[in-house]
Amino acid sequence: MQALRQAGAPRVLVVDDETLPRRAVARWLGGLGLEVVAVGTAAEALELLAAERFDVIVADWLLLPPERGDQLLFEVRDLYPQVRRVLFSGQEITDVSCAHFCIPKPDTVETLERAVYGMPLHGFLSLVDDDEDGAIN
Repeated sequence: MQALRQAGAPRVLVVDDETLPRRAVARWLGGLGLEVVAVGTAAEALELLAAERFDVIVADWLLLPPERGDQLLFEVRDLYPQVRRVLFSGQEITDVSCAHFCIPKPDTVETLERAVYGMPLHGFLSLVDDDEDGAIN
């Protein structure tokens, strides 16, 4: 992972409507030396993605109704396919096709870091392939 860190820190957008979890995830990632921007709504996230470059988006599944993180990530997939998508949730999720990685909350900083850098995850975590060639986009 050290080699990936030296290659350049990804710019990460964190989306969670709850202030404490949003701040905690942003602090975890910031502590890894990543540039992190954290927002509370899908609308704010889409506005920032249109205006700025991000390498990764980490979104909570359950946002304030009527928004949901998976719906946001589907939209990000369609508009910004180069952005790595991570779904972070305390709920059991059966369809994770919106994301490259799905991480249950709470989890470890190391698991979140591996997802941000696109590294293989083990156990209960899901890796989703966006196209038929087997490459993760």
